[in-house]
Amino acid sequence: MLHELIYLSTSVPAEPEQALLDDILAASRKYNAAHGITGVLLHESGQYLQLLEGEREAVRRLYYDKIVPDPRHRDARVTLEHAIDKRSFATWSMGYGRLADLVPDRDLNLDSYLAGGIAALDLNEPAAYGRRLLLALYYQVQRKNTWQRVFGGRYFGLR
Repeated sequence: MLHELIYLSTSVPAEPEQALLDDILAASRKYNAAHGITGVLLHESGQYLQLLEGEREAVRRLYYDKIVPDPRHRDARVTLEHAIDKRSFATWSMGYGRLADLVPDRDLNLDSYLAGGIAALDLNEPAAYGRRLLLALYYQVQRKNTWQRVFGGRYFGLR
């Protein structure tokens, strides 16, 4: 059964060097590809938001056994966990982005959320704004002709 888990946490250090984020992404992509997990990671202002999807036990094992004890963040808390019929991020072993890199777009209605950072995103149900934002970003990146407009030219993570 496919499963989705979304969590928030506080990064340690609050503003990690890009090399640390690159290490996290490389290890995540390798592990996720080997375990059938897909998803996306956002980092902004000392906060992480990650959506994971895959088989229930694989997703829960990753979160509780690897992510929660990782010293590169603290205060991890699940905001949404539920069964899903299909993957939303099927082509990303782990996409990555930062809210600061986004250009407000009337189609996504980001203006009020960009100022509040990740903590301002509503993530407590499948139709929540924060989850819809992640999906909208994914779909816009998939339409390669518009991703630069949405992301200000910054790479979001198509691997």
